[in-house]
Amino acid sequence: MILMIDNFKISQLIELTRKKFNLPAIAVCIVNSSGVLMADVQGVKYAGSNEEVSLNDYFHIGSCSKSFLGIIAVKVIEQKLIKWETGFFDLFPELKKNTKSIYHKITLKDLFLCKAGIKPFTNLEKETLPQLPEGDDNNFYKFAKYLLNLEPAAKFGKNGFGFAYSNASYSMADLMIEKATGLSYKQLVEKYINGDMKIETIFGFPNKYNEKQPWGHMLNGKDLETFDPECKYVLPALISPAGDLSLTPLMFADYLIENLKGFKGESNFLKKDSFEFLHFGNKIFSIGLANGKILGKNFSGMDGSAGTFFCRAFFFRDSDLAVLIMTNAGTSTGRMKSVDWLTMKIIKEIFNLRWKFWI
Repeated sequence: MILMIDNFKISQLIELTRKKFNLPAIAVCIVNSSGVLMADVQGVKYAGSNEEVSLNDYFHIGSCSKSFLGIIAVKVIEQKLIKWETGFFDLFPELKKNTKSIYHKITLKDLFLCKAGIKPFTNLEKETLPQLPEGDDNNFYKFAKYLLNLEPAAKFGKNGFGFAYSNASYSMADLMIEKATGLSYKQLVEKYINGDMKIETIFGFPNKYNEKQPWGHMLNGKDLETFDPECKYVLPALISPAGDLSLTPLMFADYLIENLKGFKGESNFLKKDSFEFLHFGNKIFSIGLANGKILGKNFSGMDGSAGTFFCRAFFFRDSDLAVLIMTNAGTSTGRMKSVDWLTMKIIKEIFNLRWKFWI
């Protein structure tokens, strides 16, 4: 099936979505394994300004960062520095006697699949992080010790823990990779993502990196709260591996292309089987990526938001296609009706499903 991308129509949908849902800016990229098929961004860097956003500006990607940690993990596994089956306490045996025994068999894979029973820390208004000295290199280690003394977030059965989506689970997974490699989280990203993959990332919100970068916004009904460079809101460092990267739309598009190449065995970064495992190694939620069906099409994908930006990327492996949607606005709930609406419109346009008018 040859897919035809109508760039003008997609650009119209972006404009319509911005106006309909009062969004400062939206970026959309559509790619296949050969490159970018279309890329467009419309809007301003912050509400009330006239400064237009560009495809080379950074957007915070929230929990889409989990996929980047996942791809680093697979690379480290290919390098035989660690295994999916490596137990947390294989690397940190000294913690075993001072933590709850129910956690003693959790593995790296369990942590990535959110099947380790670790508390979520997805709602920081209801869950309080431990107060640890800022900048201490041992904070992830101290955080893990704290987490392993809490009551589990999921029931434990004959097959281990059930699923409980968790940011803190990814902090612990990162700690294991740090131990195996001798590199900090930032060094891992700089080596494998910025370096080997040549995909430039920054840590934290874009306007904290440079005040001329896009600002975040939070939607509350029709009201739009602006988060300027002086705003104190940041994602806590203890859960940064789970969701604190920023990328430009074009850099994120390169990441999607590399994954599509990987499905075809054309990636120079990972083996074909590794990409398959990342996306589809586990049903519903795999390594930082969800999978299932949408409008009858098999897909894998990710959403990410820390409340002030929103990012969605989804892959149609069988069609050699991926779509990226980024916006500099979010909500306190982590859901964006605007992105859901635009997602359906784009998929229907790409796959000629406009006749499904009721969706």
